[in-house]
Amino acid sequence: MGLIISELREYVINAYGYSPEEVTIISGIMGVPISFLDKYCPEQFEIIGITKTWFGEACKIYPEQKQIDISGKESKVSKLNDGPAILINDTSNYSTYYQVGNNYYIQTYARILIRKRQ
Repeated sequence: MGLIISELREYVINAYGYSPEEVTIISGIMGVPISFLDKYCPEQFEIIGITKTWFGEACKIYPEQKQIDISGKESKVSKLNDGPAILINDTSNYSTYYQVGNNYYIQTYARILIRKRQ
């Protein structure tokens, strides 16, 4: 009766016009761009939350970070604790990135977390 995860992902991509990179699914919960709200249908999807500001529920807390902008300016920040972050190997493709110890990260855009209604 229910759609399997890959079919659900394809449905959201096709029905709502997102690219595959814009839709992430983990355990039946999809992370979609904020613009999804313009097309949101409450009969089809339940909004679970948002990936920005964890309200103390983050699965990882980063120690002090160094933010490095496109000009090379460095600032001490804690921004990686505000939402999702991705570990990167090469910083040359990013205008702003974060250093924690010997690792480099970027922040991702906030995603609305949704689940298909049964």
